[in-house]
Amino acid sequence: MYDCKGKVVVVTGAARGIGQAVSVKFAELGAIVVLADIQLAPQEETVPDLKRKGLSAYAFQCDVTSDESVAAFATSVLQSAGVPDIVYNNAVLVRSGGVLDASPDNIRHELDVNVLGYLRMAQAFLPHMISRGEGWVVNMALPNAFISPPIVANNLLGYYTTKGAEVSMSYCMATLLRPRDIKVSVVFPDLTYTDLVYELKGNASDEFHRGFVNLVTTQSRSADLLAGRIVDKLVSTEGYVVNVSDGFEESLKAWLPYFAGGELDSHIYKCNRVTLLTLPTRIICLEKFTLHHDVKQTVETITDFSNEAEGQAYSKFATLATKFVGLSMPSMFVPPTTPVDLSAHPEIAQAVEFAAKNSSLEVVEQYFKNPTVQVAILRFVTEVQLAHPKTPGTGVMAYMAIGLLHKYGLAIPQGGGSAFIAAVIHAIEAHRGKVRLNTEIIKIVAENGRAIGARTRAGEIHARKAIVAQIHPHILDRLVDGLDPEVTIPAKETRLSEYTLFVIHAAIESPLRFRAGGVANKVVMNTICPGSVESLLKSYEEIDQGKIPEDLIIRASIIANADQTRAPPGKSLLHAVVMVRADNAEVGFYGWDAIKNEVIYKVFRYLSKYVEDLTLDQIRGYYAVTPLDYEHDTSSFQRGDICGLSMAFDQMAGSRPTLALAQYRVPGVNGLYLAGPFMHLGGGVWGGGRPVAMRVLEDLGIKFKL
Repeated sequence: MYDCKGKVVVVTGAARGIGQAVSVKFAELGAIVVLADIQLAPQEETVPDLKRKGLSAYAFQCDVTSDESVAAFATSVLQSAGVPDIVYNNAVLVRSGGVLDASPDNIRHELDVNVLGYLRMAQAFLPHMISRGEGWVVNMALPNAFISPPIVANNLLGYYTTKGAEVSMSYCMATLLRPRDIKVSVVFPDLTYTDLVYELKGNASDEFHRGFVNLVTTQSRSADLLAGRIVDKLVSTEGYVVNVSDGFEESLKAWLPYFAGGELDSHIYKCNRVTLLTLPTRIICLEKFTLHHDVKQTVETITDFSNEAEGQAYSKFATLATKFVGLSMPSMFVPPTTPVDLSAHPEIAQAVEFAAKNSSLEVVEQYFKNPTVQVAILRFVTEVQLAHPKTPGTGVMAYMAIGLLHKYGLAIPQGGGSAFIAAVIHAIEAHRGKVRLNTEIIKIVAENGRAIGARTRAGEIHARKAIVAQIHPHILDRLVDGLDPEVTIPAKETRLSEYTLFVIHAAIESPLRFRAGGVANKVVMNTICPGSVESLLKSYEEIDQGKIPEDLIIRASIIANADQTRAPPGKSLLHAVVMVRADNAEVGFYGWDAIKNEVIYKVFRYLSKYVEDLTLDQIRGYYAVTPLDYEHDTSSFQRGDICGLSMAFDQMAGSRPTLALAQYRVPGVNGLYLAGPFMHLGGGVWGGGRPVAMRVLEDLGIKFKL
């Protein structure tokens, strides 16, 4: 639930109608509302009414078609109310006319108000929102913005053109602003009664004008009623699609056959918090596509699956990726230094430079045309990085993940993760170390600028020479007193991964049979992918909204295929790994236990479409791990982030977690060192403790034995 108290909400077109009513509703919820309209007088009546009720409101004249007017308005808002939390674009102009008689000047004016006016208002405040790290742009559209009934299409060409443009513009806004934590919503209101109906001008016939007035006055809803529904849905869904038209989806289904000849079904595609109309083909993809450890085998698979050009493209991509990983390896298991010198490898340098600024999707699209090939690679890469395929700065992982696959392959610890932990404990104890279980550290103890021990709830543990601590940068100042704000503030501002994982560990009566057959029943990891990039992105957008998507982003691992010690003879294990957002739309971060069973059921039901024999009789028992469980397991996984922090390019190597902390030392506290997934090398089990040991031994004057 979005808390409006104290939030600054700017509403354009606020002199009357929905704009005025929405302003009142937000004010009643405790927001500081700023009304903007080219007409000042009506607003000056609304503001005193609100203030008499003890509510906060301002009113300013603003012409959204004027750059100067919008700039002056923005200055006034910033000075009087502060940076807006919500910019609600509601200003509207309607002129009648169809393709044969519409006035280009009228349409130009409609575009200036209904589209460019929204853009001007967003651009006036977005730099301030982005600087602050949050904000929300809400744009008013129409339920049938793309597909309007013929009587409307024939007489309101400009108006409906602008409303379709608003939705497209909103999608473009959302795509760019999502990584910057700015939400974008499109509101689809029902037919609304306002005074504007009597002011409709243009080139349509008098008969249409009279009919339009009759339609609005007899069939529409009041602005107050719709404003209440709009604001209620906005604050309850926090930025998802806001559709308050009872007939929205029905109108799409009714009118789509008129344009598509009845051959395609309508589909509501919720993407980046914006509803779009798409025309999908009905494809259920059960094709199998294998990424092998061996590059040549993978090239042959792609060639057989697609064509020779696609296979050669993969050969080029994988060869470059493997070389890049080979060049990077020497710097990965030592304390971070300067970036890898690629000057002798211009092709790799150029590729990495592009990838560092762009997304994994953009990197993959450089090489491949076949959507199934694109999807297969993107799923592998994004699961390693826990990031959206479109997130800028994630492109380097496309090369890193594929390069690691082909240079070293994938591995699992024999006996499971617990066996790996047991081996580490054995090594510690073999070197006369001690392991204390169930001992919570609540404070690092320092004297005279040096770490001397750790305080637990049961007392203190003294350190002889140094302390190596897994303290997440977000809580560093909580466990270590007296640190310089120049160290702690950037540490708190480090970004977490976009996604995390919901995992089900299930004991299976007998080895599962995947419908794809063949190699799918022999490998450890099967990644179930949608059949197109568009479908894949749709699932990611639903995850962005905090939902468990209809088409899960899921991996089904049959660990016993590689490690038969994990299960009794004839039995098996299933690890179902589902990508989710830590903050669930329904229950938030701390409410996962309330929906755990529901999600488990959905996962098993979804997997049964791809597995022949996943039945209740097959599942002997299971255990699920939610994002909340990860944080309970260790504070290194803040908000359930199993990578510790985002593994985008700007938070890796010498910038992980920050420049000040990247060398593992904690400035201001000698003898205190940081280790964990939030440090170089990043999340995953791949030797991140080695460079920490090198740094500690260096500072202690002990030679590190390679």
